[in-house]
Amino acid sequence: MPPRSTALRVLAYQKPSSARQRLTVAFDFGTKTASCAYRLPGAEFPLQSTAQIKQVRFENRCFDIPMMASWLQAGEGDFCWGLDLEKKINSGEVSIGDVLTLPKLQLYEGLQGSLLVQQERAKLARLGKSLDQLIMELLSHLYESCRNLIEEQEGLPMAPDGNLLDVLLCVPQNFSNLQTERISKLAIKAQIPQLRIVSEAECAASYHFQGVLDRMRQDMPANLGSGDVILVGDAGGGTFDGGGFQLEADLDDGATAHILPLPGRLFGELCGSEFINQRFLQWLQKEWRGRISNVISEDVGAWGRLYQLLPQLRISLEHALGQASFGFESCKKDWQPDMAKWSRSLLISGADEDEKITIFLDNKLMRQFFDPVIGHVMDTLMKHCMPDVKYIILTGGLSQSKYLADRAAEVFGGFVKGDLFLTPDNRNHPVACGAILRYQNIAFRLEPNSSVAFGVINANESFDPEDHPDACDKSGKADPDVVKDDAFGRFDEGIVLNRISKWFSLTETDRASEEIYWQFYEPTLDALKMTARICWTSNPAPKDHEPLHDRNGKIREGLHVLTEDFGIDIDPEKYGYIKKEAENGEKYYSVQAAIVLAAVDGMLTFQWYIAKAGEGPWDDDQDDLRSDKEAFRMAELLYEKDHVIHDLRWILRDRLVG
Repeated sequence: MPPRSTALRVLAYQKPSSARQRLTVAFDFGTKTASCAYRLPGAEFPLQSTAQIKQVRFENRCFDIPMMASWLQAGEGDFCWGLDLEKKINSGEVSIGDVLTLPKLQLYEGLQGSLLVQQERAKLARLGKSLDQLIMELLSHLYESCRNLIEEQEGLPMAPDGNLLDVLLCVPQNFSNLQTERISKLAIKAQIPQLRIVSEAECAASYHFQGVLDRMRQDMPANLGSGDVILVGDAGGGTFDGGGFQLEADLDDGATAHILPLPGRLFGELCGSEFINQRFLQWLQKEWRGRISNVISEDVGAWGRLYQLLPQLRISLEHALGQASFGFESCKKDWQPDMAKWSRSLLISGADEDEKITIFLDNKLMRQFFDPVIGHVMDTLMKHCMPDVKYIILTGGLSQSKYLADRAAEVFGGFVKGDLFLTPDNRNHPVACGAILRYQNIAFRLEPNSSVAFGVINANESFDPEDHPDACDKSGKADPDVVKDDAFGRFDEGIVLNRISKWFSLTETDRASEEIYWQFYEPTLDALKMTARICWTSNPAPKDHEPLHDRNGKIREGLHVLTEDFGIDIDPEKYGYIKKEAENGEKYYSVQAAIVLAAVDGMLTFQWYIAKAGEGPWDDDQDDLRSDKEAFRMAELLYEKDHVIHDLRWILRDRLVG
């Protein structure tokens, strides 16, 4: 194996990064709605204001689209979702009882026995579908819809794939690794390329911190200094995500400022507007009593519980609750808690549309539905509102509730600034917009006395007793259980598999700026794929050439794979390579390439270059032909990906998953 290159340090600065040329698309796959924001290729970076972020417009709903779907009939093209489904419901073409909703909440283990999940799973079973199928179809249609709408809005060709596109998918702070892995795999099946999973809490904080900077550029006071903490809470349809973020430096004119997520002060709670709906539906089934009236004949039926009236209405419980849910959404938006005699009514229609149930709501009932959920939000804020908190910013759909705003103002007084950092268009969409800003606004900090190291995993590394002592037997020769014959006959000593050829360490620093480069000699059987993996460890003293797996084939304790096995389809002949014949008669291409790992300001960038045939640094006998700088001067950047490294819990979620 040729030695580590140092000449590529110059190359990295000579070659323009493709990061600014990539289209970045971010999806907030919410509990009840989804939104999408994007940054065009070549856009100014870092962005100077939230106004530079583009958003996808979904018809008359502007910036969001409902996350509901149904399969209408067997056969192709039967999947219906979003605004099209909403229209079919309103026109009566689709029964409300067949509408599938709340797919994200159904992923939570703690909700599996709830009425909410049981009802949705019953609909799926009746349609012969699974939750995974529902989420995959929604992600696929959302992605394709946004691609087409971006094309229409910008007058651009279809959004590019490959290394010219970054796709960010925002998930709740309290998503487990299993949940994250599940939705990642479904997104891959949905043909979403270059996907990265990001935290909703951090995205919301990044967006609102940019709002602070926007105010300062308009000469409006922000009253924030180094060490001050902003507590951000994103109260949405199903979760309440947020946490404390500390300003790392004074907001002086022209200075670059970042916020730092504070360890132990990020939160994710199952608490949102949908749980208000669920309390209403429970009340409707267990406590409400009413009667059926006929609009035409003015006949009035006997009083009874909902389940007692359904046979006469000739509709299912699912259908009745679906109608009630839709009506209750309007009542929630219209509720004026400070209006003493506020009241509203909603209707449930029977199979005969002239027969209806009228449900009356007043302030007392609305408080009964709202109070437990609002109380959960307030308790979470109080728990995380430490003395260093300068501002509390509430955002998300539930934050628009006047009831919540009044309660927050009453408890926190001068802390809460209401809509201070919100703009009308983006009130509901800070997560998708903040994902675009996340990597420029949130900085990296390692805990004291901690370390992080990143390594490149080489699948086929030539055996050297000095580099691989653990691959030797007692006599110092190659251990046949570890060292394998080289199928191409290039290395008489054999090869060892899955070795971490070189570690790159970051230790006890707030802002890392260091680079490492590693070259490899890659044989390819055919015009297939070049593959690579990167891993990380918190081990303070990692050793070069250590194995990734133990002797039982499991990844060794303390090591974590950052990138899954992935590959790039290449045509070696495009770069001048021709097939050669190995000693065993196999035909192969001998490709020379380089991996570059760079960490700057808490961002790990992985770059992959390929040299043209005859312009690489070595010949087939591993003899040096030219210097690395000369060899890779014209190397082509095949692939580039960024990873944020400020929080080891989220590094797994920021990994490349497709």
